Formats: sequence, C-alpha cells, structure tokens
Amino acid sequence: MFARYADILIARMPDRPDTALHSEIIEGALFGAGRPVLAVPKNWKPRAIGERVLLAWDASREASRAIHSALPVLKTNAETCIVTVDAHTGPTEHGDVPGLDIAAHLARHDLRVTVLNEDSLGKAVGERLIEAANGFNADMIIMGAYRRPRLLQRITGGPSQLMLTRSPLPVLMSH
Repeated sequence: MFARYADILIARMPDRPDTALHSEIIEGALFGAGRPVLAVPKNWKPRAIGERVLLAWDASREASRAIHSALPVLKTNAETCIVTVDAHTGPTEHGDVPGLDIAAHLARHDLRVTVLNEDSLGKAVGERLIEAANGFNADMIIMGAYRRPRLLQRITGGPSQLMLTRSPLPVLMSH
C-alpha cells in the first residue's frame, strides 16, 4: 500500500524463489501499486548505478514501461546495451530489426546505445541476460516483469523469477 505513494520501491531480492515475504513485497509493488521495483541482491556491494545498464528487451509493454520508469535514474550519456534473446521479427514482434526502434528512441534521451541480439543456446532467458550483463560490465539490469502469469512462472519458472533470485546486479523491474 505504501508503495503507491513513492516513485520506486527498493527491496532486497529473496534468497530463493518462494521466500514469501520478499516475493510478496516485490510482487505487491509491481501488481498492486503499479510502481517499479529496484531489487537488490543480498550480497551486492553498493556502488553507483545508471551509468552502464543492460535493458532486457522483448518488445513488450512491460519492457517499455520498465525503461521509461528507469529514465530518471539513468545518467546522461549512460552506456545502454539493449539485449534481445531469440527475438522474432515482424510487425507485431520486434519490427524488421530487433532492438533498432527502442535504440533510436533511447538515443533521443541522450543515452549511448548498442544492441545485442542473442540466441538462448538452450539456456533460460534469464541466464543469457545475466551472461550478457556480466560481459557488458553492467551496473544494473532493466526489464519488464511477469509478462507471463505469476502462477505459471512460479510453477515453470521464467525470466522474472530467475532474475529475482540469481541476478548478481540490481534489477529494475516494472509491470
């Protein structure tokens, strides 16, 4: 309830996928309050964020909302790596070139943008995002949260759950 009166909720990531209190706080802010959440890993050493960010882009409403929620946190001229995983082209997907349209949009916000289109290589999307973030030396990950129903993600897993439990970096999420 209190998150409705804030710009962003900052919460520690849960230790495991079903740590009820942390999951309820994060999901409550995302779904109930409609506020973005900056989830911080338990063992993360505080440092500046918003200078080298990885944007997990799947051309969804949730991903768009996440990047726009993050814009006030990002530094001018921040290095922004837009990462797609197994992106599909087409008018109702990523367009003709995955990541190109959002890259042009973010460049108009004075961000230095690169696009990285990755294959999953049989790994979970979240794992590939963590690998890309490490390779880019990102200080934060930005992503849409719970594009698929929460119950389905709790049963089968998904990028949101994986990132909330295994990301070594702060993750700014929005639904």
